[in-house]
Amino acid sequence: MTNKFYRLSVGNQAQNSTAPADSLFQMRGGSLRTDYTDGLLTSTWGRNTGTSTLDFDGTDWQNTAAAVKIGFGSINTNRFLFKNGTFLNDSGFLLGANVQNWGATSACGYEEAIFENAVWTNKDEVTLGASLQHKTRLVISNTVFAATKNVANKATFAMGAVSGADDTLEIISCPQFTTAKNISVGAGANSTSRIVVKGQKGALPSAFAILNGVSFNGNPFRTYEVEVVDSDYAPTANFSVSSATNQTRRWTFRDCASLDFGTRTITVNNDRPGCAELSFIASHVTSQGAITGATGAGATNATLRLVDSTVETSSNTFLANNGGTARCRLVVDGGSSLLKTSNFHIPRQGYGELIVTNGANVEANQVFGPNMTGSEGRYFIDGNFKVKTKLAACNQSGSTGEIVQVSGTFDCSTATSMTFGNKDAKIHYVLKGGEFRGNPDYATYFATVAGAECLLDLQGGTFATKCFMQPHSDASFRVLFNGGALKALAAVSGSLAFIPSGVAASVGDGGAIIDMNGYSGIAVNAGFAHAADASAKDGGLRIRGTGRVVFTGASTFTGDVIVEEGTLDMSTATFALGPDAAIGGAGTLKAPSAGLTVNGTMNLDPATFTGGLTVAGTVSFGANAKVALANPDRLDPNVKYVLVKATTLTGNIPDVTGLPEGWKVRLANNTLTILKDKGLVLIFR
Repeated sequence: MTNKFYRLSVGNQAQNSTAPADSLFQMRGGSLRTDYTDGLLTSTWGRNTGTSTLDFDGTDWQNTAAAVKIGFGSINTNRFLFKNGTFLNDSGFLLGANVQNWGATSACGYEEAIFENAVWTNKDEVTLGASLQHKTRLVISNTVFAATKNVANKATFAMGAVSGADDTLEIISCPQFTTAKNISVGAGANSTSRIVVKGQKGALPSAFAILNGVSFNGNPFRTYEVEVVDSDYAPTANFSVSSATNQTRRWTFRDCASLDFGTRTITVNNDRPGCAELSFIASHVTSQGAITGATGAGATNATLRLVDSTVETSSNTFLANNGGTARCRLVVDGGSSLLKTSNFHIPRQGYGELIVTNGANVEANQVFGPNMTGSEGRYFIDGNFKVKTKLAACNQSGSTGEIVQVSGTFDCSTATSMTFGNKDAKIHYVLKGGEFRGNPDYATYFATVAGAECLLDLQGGTFATKCFMQPHSDASFRVLFNGGALKALAAVSGSLAFIPSGVAASVGDGGAIIDMNGYSGIAVNAGFAHAADASAKDGGLRIRGTGRVVFTGASTFTGDVIVEEGTLDMSTATFALGPDAAIGGAGTLKAPSAGLTVNGTMNLDPATFTGGLTVAGTVSFGANAKVALANPDRLDPNVKYVLVKATTLTGNIPDVTGLPEGWKVRLANNTLTILKDKGLVLIFR
């Protein structure tokens, strides 16, 4: 059966009508021909809030008349469904077409067209959002599409053609997709255009073949989004996501198992101020070309994002590769994410930011940056960052950098050069958790060149190194201990010191932790000062690990001194305990020559007690010395709890809070002991 129409109009109302109305035209099988010169297929003329639907299934339709127009009202919804048939259109196809406002202040209708399991041949332009702020969506799924006519001054697809347009084109698993001309995007101001290509892989046309002809309008105030899903994409030219002035452009590759860019470079925002984003989500990317963000002096807001993806390049990666206001951010997100690159510049010029988060992984042979005059860089590590051969952070005059690590590993264990702050550069490394792991055979360099300013802020985690090199006399290297640990990776001898005298070390409320890690002769030549913003009693000093650490400088920190194991040698240091400080631990303390006076509170927990502190030297208990007892019910009457044993132990017997009846404190034979009072024992012979 063949149906012939001059004009097919669905949901037609009087002009300016506001009455709600739903309309449906449905056709199953058969043939349809429209050929009137003024003929059009339109749904809804008035300003109602109803829905008009045109639903074809198994129909063969030929339109030789004027353009097919979907949406002729202002605030209505229009749907066009075409499945399992053949559509030969000798004219244009318009979604959101010739919208009549009829006195409304703005238009906000919605037009949707879906072609599924069909054959569609179009001889004129396909237009999404032809007029006045309508939102449109065109889906072409498992359909043979061919644009056969090269119309002058027209594209195969035109999107975002009017001001305020919001248009989406989805191309899904199409066995053929042939375009006579390009896809033109974003002619209208303040428009948003999206292209989604999904399932184009194997024998199907690739996503690259479909998208290679996309043309983006260069005018400001447009948003362009392209998403490639589960598809092949192998570019034959360098790949660039580049916004024009005040534009937003986003490209996303999602669920793409194998993306091979070959020798092509990948660039994000290479020129003007605007927002450009490139995201790889659950995808695998290989490349022999460089990856670059913000290559132009005015390029701003460039973002490269990896989410549960692997990106491997045998070339270099540059974040912000020009001066001026160039800004680029690289986000590596998710425990299954991996970025592998050769040399990594964070940035080379401008501002660059690396964010490694949620357990993600980054590997690079060499890392530089900020590494040009005036450049600025930031590293945020909440995952694993491995530098194989060389680290040079802030290595040019006038550059500034910040490293914030909250977890994971910053692994330089195979790097033969680790430098922070070269020339008159400034860098601030905040370690809140995780570990920095240096090479046990090489020192770590901070501020070894005149003019450099470096701060290592140990708020948590562990900074593991062989030792620090002596900073330059005209440079500044400060270490703030505030809860983090400094761990030795090797024994240091000769002219080297674990912490040399030129380091300005201070102790905050979180305290200083030195982990000897089994090594002896660990020299700390720098004095540990009381941090300026710390409480009156700071967090003190705690020694961990077997081995021996030797303090030789003058220290003024005010907190407790705890030697958990091993030996702390302060015999040649200048130091006095703070007015409320105490000593403790199960290791050995070699006291300063002037001895130590304890006026603070020592701690005893029978549940964890393994032994007391042995002091080589003099200890005196002042009038305020105390012992805080935890878990008194765990006291064992068969154990003598020796808290301190010294060469000379004098002064007052400390009070013990919470000591049960029948227990006593004894200060005798240069030993402070808590033991069970067993009374007087008479022995008769």
